[in-house]
Amino acid sequence: MFLNMKCFSRAGLLATAAALIFALGGCSSSDSASSQPLTVTIAHLNDTHSALEPTSQTFALNSTFGSNTQIQIGGVTRFKSAVDALRSKEQNVLLLHAGDAVQGTLYFTQYQGSADFDFLNLLGVDAMTLGNHEFDKGTKLTGDLVSQAKFPVVSANLDVSGDANLKGKVQPYTIKSFGSEKVGIIGLALTDTPNISSPGTNVKFNDPTASVNAAVSQLNAQGVNKIIVLSHMGYDDDMKLAKAVNGVGVIIGGHSHTLLGDPASYKSSGYSTSVPSSGDYPTVVKNPAGKNVLVAQAWEWFKILGSLKVTFDTDGSVQSYNGSPTLIVSDVISQRTSTTTPYTPLTVGSDAYKAAVASLPSAAKLFGEDPAFKAKLDGYAGPIQTLKTTKIASAANDMKRGDNVGPGPVIADAMVWKAKSLNLNTQIGIQNAGGVRTDILAGDITVGTVYTVLPFGNTLVVMELSGADVRNALEDGVGFQLGYDPPRTPPYMYVSGVSFNVTKSAPVGSRVSNVKVKDASGNFVTIDPSKTYRVVTNNYMAGGGDGYKTFNNTKGYKYDTGIVDAEAFMDYLKQVPGGTISNPTTSLIQVARAKIIRLFEYFVARKEQLGRHKTSAAVESKKAA
Repeated sequence: MFLNMKCFSRAGLLATAAALIFALGGCSSSDSASSQPLTVTIAHLNDTHSALEPTSQTFALNSTFGSNTQIQIGGVTRFKSAVDALRSKEQNVLLLHAGDAVQGTLYFTQYQGSADFDFLNLLGVDAMTLGNHEFDKGTKLTGDLVSQAKFPVVSANLDVSGDANLKGKVQPYTIKSFGSEKVGIIGLALTDTPNISSPGTNVKFNDPTASVNAAVSQLNAQGVNKIIVLSHMGYDDDMKLAKAVNGVGVIIGGHSHTLLGDPASYKSSGYSTSVPSSGDYPTVVKNPAGKNVLVAQAWEWFKILGSLKVTFDTDGSVQSYNGSPTLIVSDVISQRTSTTTPYTPLTVGSDAYKAAVASLPSAAKLFGEDPAFKAKLDGYAGPIQTLKTTKIASAANDMKRGDNVGPGPVIADAMVWKAKSLNLNTQIGIQNAGGVRTDILAGDITVGTVYTVLPFGNTLVVMELSGADVRNALEDGVGFQLGYDPPRTPPYMYVSGVSFNVTKSAPVGSRVSNVKVKDASGNFVTIDPSKTYRVVTNNYMAGGGDGYKTFNNTKGYKYDTGIVDAEAFMDYLKQVPGGTISNPTTSLIQVARAKIIRLFEYFVARKEQLGRHKTSAAVESKKAA
């Protein structure tokens, strides 16, 4: 132990021995000889976004009868079973939530987050940090949710002293004791929250690095040197933080909906998650002192239970670790024999059931629903069914899916509108044709209608692309659609704020031309290949789904808003003048046909014209007779 000269000078050269000992102890308590190694298992989740119900995934299995197999992943009822299983196996378990517990499904629309925090309390969460979506309805609701929480809510870089709704409710950190050893958990909020949510002007968002350094010093002064940061800043910023601060062993993150782990562990026969793994679980980063910092995140929506077992040494450094994220899968597996027959649950233990289980990703584990959680969720679900019948707008005419028509182009407009409402300065919207599942017929548009049209729960992702990459992304989408035999209907994606021509007969990579972007005046101008544009799409496409490799490979700005596409579409419909939408009349995608096809169409039209003339002449002759 070295003498801290600042402490020595404060004690004074003539201080007594007792005073000197006191000063040394006050400045060096983190190096206390009583500190012992400690092993903890950090269970974690993030960005659950009111997704209390599971989502369905379809596995294309190589079975003898060529059937499709459907299985559900995630959901709070099975997440509870997974947490219980982990707690029964491990000691010293911490359950941490890295923010954005609310916003995204009808459960938030109906219950404004109270249902989410009810389940988080029952899960036994040990600490949570605030995500940007916790502020979406203003700090009155934020304060109510924090008050409902039976666990500490921490954010070291938030100054809430000037906000009456939050003052005294959010602390920079909390301390968890395991026997004689203590673990400090420091929270961090996203500094961009004022730009994309509604925290008001009384909540101050301070520099994360300085805030963590200050919190580490305070914890060290209390004899706590085993420290975890619970962050809602995103995977990339978490790694930057790990490189910038000393004294932190683990960073548990959220906000970027990042899936980590061996990519092969999330794949099975004919199936993979729509979001590829972004790195190792955990990702190991060196801090300025050259020590390991473990960075981890657990995707979204109760789909993954993060589990990171860490041994801290006496100095609070990471001595050893191992991690095993679990993809939470239903123990109910259903199959159908054709696309026209319903899914039927398989008998547990049957050959078909065993084959389905054998084909699951290696990260997947089967869990049943916790009975108490299921009963509670059923109680919350009842009013949701009533909510689905609520009218939100009208359709003036039948909006049937097709080239440049139907709900798709309106959905693309809604995506751009929603991104702009978040101050994300977005110019272009691109929606895949396969994501729009049904037509909208003339008459009432209800909440249920919207969720039938957009059933997948995809979130809006905003990214920056060069003009050249915008054209490449359009090429990706056109190539994917035209690659089907027979071609898919409708044949192209849906777009907003951009127009282009398609030549189907052109070579791959050259089918899209004359790309134009709508400017601030509402005019379409030729896209600049070197200029940067902001594009909004859904997270499935942003991860490379439907052939959009350009989206997946982009290295620039990429932000998952956490806003579900159906919710964005409903918000858009509610503000449409008169509350009525119609089939689009503007064709943003012009299809150029080859000369031989145009010549053929000319002769067909000419033949029909001559036929009409002959018929007309015969009729006139008959009348004269």
